[in-house]
Amino acid sequence: MAVNGSGNSTASNAAAEAARRAAEAAAKAAAEAARKAAEAAAKAAANTVKHATPGASSFDAPKADARKPRLDAGPGTAPATSLLNEDTRDGSVNCLDRAADWVETASPQLRARSELVFLKDARPGAEGQTGHVVVRQGERVFDPASQQSYASLADYQRAQPQYQQVGSLPATQAARIFSTPPGSAERQAALAQAKVSPSLQQMLVADAPVEGANTSATAATEAPRELNPESVAQAEACYAQLQQAHYLSQPTLAADMLQQHANDPDFQAALIGLMAEGGSEGMLQNVVTGMEGLFININGEFRGTAEQREALTNGLQAALDAGTLTQAGLQAMSQASPYVWEPVLAALDVTPAQRPEGADAALAEVEGATSEYEDALEEARKKDEFLAQQLAGLGDTLTPEQKQAYIDAFRNDPENKGAYDTLEATAAKLAQAIEDNAGVLEAAAYANPEEDGAVLRKGLELLADSPHAALAVELGAKYLADPSSPMGQVAAGWGEDFAKKILETGVPNAASQLLATQDPDAALAQLEALLDPLKKAGGAGASAFSDIKDGLEAIKLARAGNFDRLQQLAGKWDQASPLLKGLTAAGIAFGAVGAIQAGKEGDFLGVVKNLASAGESGARLTASVLQSMAIAGDVAQGASFAAKLAPALGLVANAASLGLHLNQFVQDNNPGYLVAALGDAVSALGSAIELTPGAPVGLLINGIGAAITVIGELTAGFIEAGKLDDAREKYLEAIGIDPALNETLRDADGERIQELTQELGIPAEDVQKLAQQYPWLLTDGSGNGLNLDATVKMLQAYGISGHEAYELLSTMGAGAEDPAHSTYVALVNLSREASWAETPEDFDRILNNLKQSFPEEFTSTFDALLQAGQAHREG
Repeated sequence: MAVNGSGNSTASNAAAEAARRAAEAAAKAAAEAARKAAEAAAKAAANTVKHATPGASSFDAPKADARKPRLDAGPGTAPATSLLNEDTRDGSVNCLDRAADWVETASPQLRARSELVFLKDARPGAEGQTGHVVVRQGERVFDPASQQSYASLADYQRAQPQYQQVGSLPATQAARIFSTPPGSAERQAALAQAKVSPSLQQMLVADAPVEGANTSATAATEAPRELNPESVAQAEACYAQLQQAHYLSQPTLAADMLQQHANDPDFQAALIGLMAEGGSEGMLQNVVTGMEGLFININGEFRGTAEQREALTNGLQAALDAGTLTQAGLQAMSQASPYVWEPVLAALDVTPAQRPEGADAALAEVEGATSEYEDALEEARKKDEFLAQQLAGLGDTLTPEQKQAYIDAFRNDPENKGAYDTLEATAAKLAQAIEDNAGVLEAAAYANPEEDGAVLRKGLELLADSPHAALAVELGAKYLADPSSPMGQVAAGWGEDFAKKILETGVPNAASQLLATQDPDAALAQLEALLDPLKKAGGAGASAFSDIKDGLEAIKLARAGNFDRLQQLAGKWDQASPLLKGLTAAGIAFGAVGAIQAGKEGDFLGVVKNLASAGESGARLTASVLQSMAIAGDVAQGASFAAKLAPALGLVANAASLGLHLNQFVQDNNPGYLVAALGDAVSALGSAIELTPGAPVGLLINGIGAAITVIGELTAGFIEAGKLDDAREKYLEAIGIDPALNETLRDADGERIQELTQELGIPAEDVQKLAQQYPWLLTDGSGNGLNLDATVKMLQAYGISGHEAYELLSTMGAGAEDPAHSTYVALVNLSREASWAETPEDFDRILNNLKQSFPEEFTSTFDALLQAGQAHREG
């Protein structure tokens, strides 16, 4: 046996070498198997329903590194390591290893604006043991262990309060450090060059987020990654070319573009995302299934070549990976031509969603209920418009009690009552149909978003603007909270309009619905529970957490009688998110109820008055509140609504009306939404007063009176004059107005009513007495030549208004042989002579001149006016 110089046999050396090579080969094989397994797992994960929605905000993430194995052992199973000894290639994955992976795969530009943040665990008993590391990019924080993003480090610490920052390391320097061998002199030199403190060099990190902690309270759901701007620009240019191309040539041209950029997944993702716009009617559908579509199969042969189909499939996969295309979008397009799409979905490992059993019946039930509710809405709207027109012409000639009786007479008339009863019944029926079939409807919506999904969307949007808004908010918030879920993807396709309908419209309506049926504390707790999915999720919830916090804080303060925070939010109405707008409107409803309960109506009146007068945004906010509270009243929750919400609604209606600058709104031509809201309030309050024997009726009727005043000024639309007059005659008679007064009120001139009731402030009961005493005083349109402008100016100059103005007008001719004739002559001549007068002295001079120029029978009438003016100046 040959022996070498060291005393070992050559045979032994050969055996050792063979063993070493075998071990090396086995290690390489294991690593390759792990790599392929990781790639397969990543691909499978990409093709689940966890694709994010386009447009959502997210932390910039680098592309996944497929070169090294990723072991998905549970968090915390790998040993703790430090910057000194972390080996990014040892296959043992803790949070520092994941952070190192992020740094390694990030672009140089991304590294330059990022840093690693080291956190110590401050829980009792954990001090000095292992800590945690996260990545910070500007303000945003990414936790590589949980794969969650947060708006700030403060938000992260709210979710993981056990952590405190102890240091940070720029990502560019971290890349240099991790590129050196662990524990080597080179690692020490890199740490020294980066000026890392000894304590941070030696700090052990291995923690994962605490299980059960609020890790998602403000976390952003995984969202479309940021694409290379140059790639996006190239994709947009190519898309423009495709738009100009003939539709028959688009499939081949698109495939050529994707082949030319086969090594640029960002280009592919951007181009596919653009092509997918339009859904089943868009360009991508044409490229796949059009007359010259790449996957059209004729007699076993595809239109497109294998290379073209592969290029398109790779592009679709890149779009799914990047989040510019969702599985819901694929499902929607595949429904148009399922057999053509079948090989595409198979190549992408996407299983086509199937419509669930019972879908046809469930959809038919909801569609039927939706149609019935829409018909009922239209019929009730026509009734309300007709009622508003009737009351508008009467202005403030009726007392609040008479207006209420008028509304009751109209709504309880057999000709009208059925419309309101049907509206309530159909709204309840639609809510029940959606609630009973929610699971089936959601599965059908995911399988066929464009058709079946549209049925669910329409139903929810109608409910959001109904007395059953709580159900719409409950389901809508769940969808919006998780954009990666099947229904989250579907809702993302519904766009911002759906979110606005649910959050801005539905939230205040739900709040009012809850307030109408339970005590305010329970209502607030239930509203918060409805929004809980948004508070704990990404997507819409990424910003929703702070919105909900701000909104609920304002509501709680308003409940306690402090309206400052509510006013601050209202002042930012134009810039607020739909959710914060909804919560602000809800806060006013809660504040109104709280003000009634606490006896602080005066304080609250001023708040809403200021809001209503604060331009268009304030009017829109006030309208939102009125509509939500009135909608709750439409279901006529019996004495429950009347006792709990109706007084608050009357208060808000009154305040809103007082805050209106009518002339400005008319000039701006934008009062429609507020007028409609006040009309809704009137209709809702109409059914409440008779149910409210113990409630503060004054608030109810005052709110109605103020609302009618505004409607009388700003109402629009045309109703046949004869029909309108007949209706007024009918309902005035029903509330006990005698025939002569009935006729005078119906013939009254709108401008004259405005002068008497608004400019002189004469109460409605006094206006009616004047109408009976001097019918001509209200009917300027009859051509009697009377103009009250000068009379109004005179009384205002003398400081005479209200009931006192009525008494003067009704008695000024009492000393004459014919009081009515004397009063008429005095007022007519005053209008002719006093157009220039402004001061009390001006009017004294004119009245004295008239007294001198008229026969003695008119002297007492002019003296009555002069004496009234003198008495006011002396008093």
